[in-house]
Amino acid sequence: MVLVRRHSEADTQKKFFTFIRRLATIDPRMGLVYSVPNEGAQTERRRLYCYRMGMTRGISDVNVDIPSRDGRYGYLRLEFKSDTGCQSPDQRTYQSLVSQYGNGKYVICRTISDAITALADHLGESRDYWQMLQKKYSPREQKKPSPLPDDLWDAFL
Repeated sequence: MVLVRRHSEADTQKKFFTFIRRLATIDPRMGLVYSVPNEGAQTERRRLYCYRMGMTRGISDVNVDIPSRDGRYGYLRLEFKSDTGCQSPDQRTYQSLVSQYGNGKYVICRTISDAITALADHLGESRDYWQMLQKKYSPREQKKPSPLPDDLWDAFL
C-alpha cells in the first residue's frame, strides 16, 4: 500500500513565508508579516512557561500588522487550514474577538492562493501590481534571480 501525503497546513504556511520573504526584498512592509509559533507537542513544564510568557490558545497562525489601504482594518490575521481542517473552539473565540473588538480582519486560508489573495486584498494591491512585480523581477528579463519563485506566482496569477 502506498501512503499519499496529504496537503498540510504547515506546508501551505511554509510556502506563504517563502513568498513573503522574497517579496520583502522589494516591499519592506513585509517585515510586518510574522508567525507566532503556538502548536506542537510540549512538555507540561514548557506549556506552563509559554502560558506565563503570554501564549494564548487559539491565536491565528500569521499576523499582518499593516493597516488596510482603505483604512477599514488595522491589521489582518490569517489562519491556515487543510482542505478538511476546521477551527478549534479557541480559534473561533479568537476570530470573534478580532472581529468585534480588534479592528482587524480574520481570514481562513486553505491554499497559498487564498493567503496571497487575502494579503493583496488587504493591502489594496491589484492583480496588476503583482504582475508588475513579476515582470520587473522575472529571471527571463534580468540575470538577477527572481525574488518570487514561478510556482508561487502561478498559484496567484
